[in-house]
This record gives sequence, C-alpha cells and structure tokens, in this order.
Amino acid sequence: MTTKTIKSENTIITEIISDQVLLKNGQDAIDLMSEVRSDHIVLYEHNFSNNFFDLSNLVAGEILQKFTNYNIKIAIIGDFTKYPSKTFRDFRYECNKTKDHLFVGTLEEAIKVWQSE
Repeated sequence: MTTKTIKSENTIITEIISDQVLLKNGQDAIDLMSEVRSDHIVLYEHNFSNNFFDLSNLVAGEILQKFTNYNIKIAIIGDFTKYPSKTFRDFRYECNKTKDHLFVGTLEEAIKVWQSE
C-alpha cells in the first residue's frame, strides 16, 4: 500500500493505492484510518471485500460508520453499475448527498465534490 497526498484548495486528500482488499470489516477501517491519518481518504472499489457491496450483511454500514465516528470523509472510486440492486443504488445516492461517503467514478469527481464544501 502506498499513499499519495493531493492538495486541493483548502482540502488535503490522501489517495490510497493498493491492488489488495484492504477493508473487510470495521476494524480494518479503524486500522487504516490510524495508519493514514487524513481527513479525506480515497480508496478504490477493489480495496473493499465483495461483502461491502451486498447491503444485506451490514458490512458497508459497519465500515462507513467507523469513518463517520472519526469524522473522516471517504471517497470510493469505481464502476458501480455492476451492482444493479435498487437498495445499493439508493444507498449510494444518499451517501453522495452528505459528501461524507462518496461513490464516484473518478478521483477528479471526488476532488470536485470536496472542493465545493
């Protein structure tokens, strides 16, 4: 795992670069946040276990709640069209409205959203 710091206006964003699954549960999220120490973290879809995208098992809620508890914003970059569930689509929509948990297609989209805060 490597990190890249992106300075964008008043926001410092840490992009996490890894080909590995990094987040399988809430404890993994806590461990990552303590290692990275950033208020804005960008991860990629492949950094999450497949369970994250199945809302029926509550893994996504558990992980994202940890970010909320520590007041850290997260952007997840990926192609979410492969998860056709209406529930997951609605979940993404609601997350994106708050700007705390973003599901976006590109790093540039995440930066743009966070700049507009």
